[in-house]
Amino acid sequence: MFSKKSLRPKFHFSCPKGWMNDPNGFSFFKNQFHLFYQHNPKSTKWDTMHWGHATSKNLLDWKNQKIALFPTSPFDNEGCFSGSAICQNDEHILMYTGVSKNPQNQTELLQQQCLATGDGKTYKKNSSNPVIKFSNLPFEFCKTDFRDPKIFCDNQKYFCLCVLKKLDGFGAIAIFSSDNLCDWKFQNLLLNSNDKEFFVNEQFSSLGKMLECPDFFSLQDNDVIIVSPQEVCQNEKLEFKKGNNSVFILGKFDKTKLTFQKIKNEQNNFFATPLDFGIDFYAPQTMQAPDGRRILIAWMQSWESPITPDNFSWCGQMTLPRELFFKDNKLFQKPIFEYEQKIKKLPFISGNLSRNMNGIFDKKNYSSFDLTLNFSLQNFSENSKEKKQDIQENLCVKIFDNKNNFVLFTFDAQTQELTFDRSNSLLQGGTINKRKVKIPTSKNKISLRFIVDTFSSEVFINEGEKVFTNTFFLNKNVRKLKIETTIFSGLHFKLVKI
Repeated sequence: MFSKKSLRPKFHFSCPKGWMNDPNGFSFFKNQFHLFYQHNPKSTKWDTMHWGHATSKNLLDWKNQKIALFPTSPFDNEGCFSGSAICQNDEHILMYTGVSKNPQNQTELLQQQCLATGDGKTYKKNSSNPVIKFSNLPFEFCKTDFRDPKIFCDNQKYFCLCVLKKLDGFGAIAIFSSDNLCDWKFQNLLLNSNDKEFFVNEQFSSLGKMLECPDFFSLQDNDVIIVSPQEVCQNEKLEFKKGNNSVFILGKFDKTKLTFQKIKNEQNNFFATPLDFGIDFYAPQTMQAPDGRRILIAWMQSWESPITPDNFSWCGQMTLPRELFFKDNKLFQKPIFEYEQKIKKLPFISGNLSRNMNGIFDKKNYSSFDLTLNFSLQNFSENSKEKKQDIQENLCVKIFDNKNNFVLFTFDAQTQELTFDRSNSLLQGGTINKRKVKIPTSKNKISLRFIVDTFSSEVFINEGEKVFTNTFFLNKNVRKLKIETTIFSGLHFKLVKI
């Protein structure tokens, strides 16, 4: 078992100690990237939230800074919840949700939106807080579910997206506007989780009930809303998992009317599409880098299935930052350029594996590696169901420290699904330990890139057409890697030890 001073992720951010969840205030200010995050410095369990803070020059090597926001004011003494950041006139402006007790009902925690400004190191809360109050909304709603401000500026006017729960129990994204950051006006509800487009039948909305952590941006002539819906019912066809999900919604944003017209996405022929198809991906936030790239980072853990060992001094980690782009009308994600530059400098091994030829890599510690597998489904034809049924072939990638402790990735050529299984790893309260993702094929060719960093795996499918993110813990920090195949001639691998 790992000690409290266990090996940390090598190139995924984790907090110095304590608990970490949602990324906040992801931004570029004074020539460096800033990542804030929900943080409990006193325990590895969720509790009264602070804003932790780290900075980086390259999005990979992070330097811990002092905590940016403490829950110490009357309007946020029960927690400084998630939010975002913008840069203005040499000031770093943070917008967050302040949580306080209801004076009339001490068991209720009220949520309103607050501001803080700083120089990149020290931040001071605004004397006008909260700046977006309950009174800003012209209708009744659940005051205990009004949070996660996403602030942005357009043509010298400020806008803010917040999520709220309506009295009917469904979530919505509200948009507010301001000329001075302190006086805000409600404009519209951009979308509701019970909009008719999100229903796959008369009973259940694909977006469940409450929504969290909205993000909004324009990319290659596409307007995109990202949101994390809760209480989602499992849907195999749309590939939604039960519980908390993160999705993107395409549409057209009207800057004059402040409306968002949803567009059906070609990727799943629906109005909401999962951003990631694994177990451990939530609350993603994006920013525009100085060179114009749209960069995403997310919390790499699951509320439904926390598995970090109890003896760890820290809990929670972030995904590898990813660049978003559209290709063939599909939203792709790829590892950032900075990561690729580092990987290019490392030695690698490569070769081919054919039917019934297995590769076992046990002479080195493969606790962190980058493995790409390229292959074709030789006997498969999309136009021939008979041929598809005849295929009894699969591919298995196994990460293990001994015969009893391992995780498996298995690709089934017949179903064209990749399955992740961590049932034989260390689980601390894990309830979701298997997850499948459907693999799209192009001319029967498939590419799977496994980026593994000590306790996590991110699989980039077909160069980012889909991503499959899962975490796991094994007994030892020395890992072996095994590739087994009963399929395909011409399976090519490239393996980089990190």
